[in-house]
Formats: sequence, C-alpha cells, structure tokens
Amino acid sequence: MLCLQRKKEKADNIVFSSTWQRVITVFILLGGGIGTALNNKLNLLLSGMMDSAVFFPIVNGGPLLLTTPSSFLIFKEKPTLRKCVGILPGILSVLLLCNPFG
Repeated sequence: MLCLQRKKEKADNIVFSSTWQRVITVFILLGGGIGTALNNKLNLLLSGMMDSAVFFPIVNGGPLLLTTPSSFLIFKEKPTLRKCVGILPGILSVLLLCNPFG
C-alpha cells in the first residue's frame, strides 16, 4: 500500500516546470498541424494531376515503406536479414509503379 501512495505522489507532481516548455509544445503542435494541412493540399493537387493507378499505391504504400528505414536511422533498431528482405519487394513495387524505365 505504501508503494501505491508513492506512485500517486509522483504522478501528481508532473507539471510543466516553465512557460517555455508550454510555448515549445504549442509550436510543435502548430508545426504538426501546418505540416498535415500542407500534406493534404499536396495530395489533393497530385491526385488531380497524376494517374490514379500510380498515385494511390504510392500514397498508401510509401509511408509504410518509409517506416522501416526511419526505424533503423532514427530509433537505432537493428536491421535483420528478415526485415531487409521483407522491405525490398515493397520498395521495388513502388519504384516499378512509377515506371522509371519508360
């Protein structure tokens, strides 16, 4: 029971230590919102310009394929042979959809 009281006390003490942290948090949230709005605007523009057989697989498959390299670079996850072999067909399929040879 003593352990539960200590955890509760620690949880109650979680507050922002300064107003600068609040300002930084607001700017991060605004940056995320503006980035999402620009992404939606770009997707709307490109969906009218590109062939839908090319655009939608890239939009839906691209972020899934980019998560693996970002997990290696940003989060320092160890690349295994199984992960690399699994991501390779996805990257090749998106590249071939763009028809780089013709």
